[in-house]
Amino acid sequence: EQAVQTNAKLDTLLSTSAITQAEGLIGRTASFTDESGTSTTRKIKEVYIIQGGAVATLENGTKVQLGPGITIS
Repeated sequence: EQAVQTNAKLDTLLSTSAITQAEGLIGRTASFTDESGTSTTRKIKEVYIIQGGAVATLENGTKVQLGPGITIS
């Protein structure tokens, strides 16, 4: 029982941390090159957390999973 409670608290802490980090990305600029070779640089409008990461919605409506190959400035 104690291990289950500890795991639940840890999950909550990690979720809170991810949300706080995601909030810090809104208004910043994301740059990346897509599969077709098109380079995109746009401001981040919103970020939402998914299983295993986060997805940013850019000001032009493009959704991009945050990870390797994305530059945030």
